[in-house]
Formats: sequence, structure tokens, C-alpha cells
Amino acid sequence: MKKYVKKIKEKPEQLLFDILNTALLFLIFGILVTFTQWIVQVFSGNILINPLVSNLFGWQIYWYGMFFSLAFFFGFFVVIKEGKKIDKNVDHIISILFWTIIFGFIGARFVFVALNWNFYQNNLSLIFNIWQGGLSLYGGIAGGFMFLAIYSEIKKIRLSQLLDIFTFAVLIGQAIGRWGNLFNQEYLGIPSDKIKIYISPSNRPWEYRNQDFFHPLFLYESVFCFLLFVVLLFLRKTNRIKEGFVFLYFLLLYSAFRFLIGFLSFEKIISGGFNLVQIFSIIIFAISILMIIYKKIVK
Repeated sequence: MKKYVKKIKEKPEQLLFDILNTALLFLIFGILVTFTQWIVQVFSGNILINPLVSNLFGWQIYWYGMFFSLAFFFGFFVVIKEGKKIDKNVDHIISILFWTIIFGFIGARFVFVALNWNFYQNNLSLIFNIWQGGLSLYGGIAGGFMFLAIYSEIKKIRLSQLLDIFTFAVLIGQAIGRWGNLFNQEYLGIPSDKIKIYISPSNRPWEYRNQDFFHPLFLYESVFCFLLFVVLLFLRKTNRIKEGFVFLYFLLLYSAFRFLIGFLSFEKIISGGFNLVQIFSIIIFAISILMIIYKKIVK
């Protein structure tokens, strides 16, 4: 205490900074408590949410789009911060990020539409209504990977470096962006009486129209991606994971996660008791295992 008083006497402005920091912490804590209470009410069905934020000058602003923008902001920050380690030119990093997002976005929407073609073939005009939801992370990874592979070959940059950087951006972006599914009442699982969220009748699958509560798959994925982001970042910062393995471990663990929660999904079974996403997950899991073995043993 005496040391702190002495420090304040030497630097009076420090007291103001400490007060502001303390006030900020209390504000953040208050926001988190309020948000948690609100979420509990939403999940229990006591509060019904509207996917539309507002209608501003004739433009409809959706919560999904808001969370997508927030996810982009945090992903952008991560790429810039991590990208400076391989390229000090920020404009160069932004250029790479821009085109990776474009290719990833196209891939994400393309795969989602392809997986839901039975609906979109009769609603072609809705294909481009991305603000209402509908992106596939696997498609986004494929599109982004395609661009980064081509770019790294042209510019003679190690692909593994770029993939590791963008993996962190994808994880934090997915952890935040998935909350947009809450307002659209989508990315849900089968009915549940344990961890559950209330879904309005108009958004329920027809075969479960008499059920009120469902598994919030978007919540499971958001939490998983955030935890994986923290773990991989810690391993990277402490040099416990080598270059290129961040991306591979992400593929390995994420595909395993998607396979497991696939059993809670009501997506159509394709073969062997598995839905299409689970089959994709098995393939990606196997490829990532082989790549890890190759990099650890052969290389």
C-alpha cells in the first residue's frame, strides 16, 4: 500500500488511470451479468427475439449481419497482429486478408446452398440473401485455403505460416459469429430437456413442430471454437506447437467436434447412420491425421 501511495505521489495521473480501469472492469462485469440474465430468459422462452435490429433509411439491419461484422472485426485484428510476424507491411497483410475473405465467403455460401439445394432450387432469389444466415465453415475453409495456396506459390511464402495465422482468425470469428444463429433461430439440434433453447413454432422443423425446446448447436460450437482458440494460441505463444500444426490440429479437432454434434442434428441421414456433414468430417479428420503423421514422422 505504501509503495502504491508513493507511486501516486510520483505520478498523480496514475490514480486517474487506475480509477478508469476499475470502472471499466465493473462496466464489463455488469454487461456480462446483464447479458447472461438476458440469455437465460431467451433460452427459456420468456423473451422472444427479433432477427431484425432496425429499419434504417429503408435498409433492414439484421442481428446476424451485426454479429458477422463483429466476427470480421475480431478476425481482422488477429490477422493483422499475427501477420506482422511474417510481413511488416500492413497494407500487404490487408490485401491478403481481403482476398482470403472473398474466396472464403464464396466457398462458405456455395457449400451451404449446395447442402440445402432442395430449398434453394425453388427459391433462387434467396441464394444471395446472406444477411439472413447460411454459411458453411467447411466451405469457407476450402475457399480460403484455395486462395492462400495459390498466393503462397506465386509469392514464395510458406503456406503453413499463412494457414496458422488465418486459423486463429477463423476460430475467434466463428466463436462470435455463431451467435447470429441465435437471432435467426437456426443451427439447432434435436429436442432436448437439458441444455435447451426455446424455438418459436414458425422456426421448428415440421417433424418436431410440437416440441418447444431444442439443443443449441450454435452455442456448443461457439464455446468449442473459443476454447480451441485459447488453447492453440497458448501452445503457439509458448512454442509448444510447430509451424503448420495449428491449422492441422484445428482441422483434426473441429472435424471431430462436428462429427460428434452431428448425432444431435436433425439433418438427413445419407449413409451408415451419418449425415452429410458427418461424412465430410470423417474425411477431413482422416486427412488431418495423415498430414500430422507425415509432418511429424516423414518430414
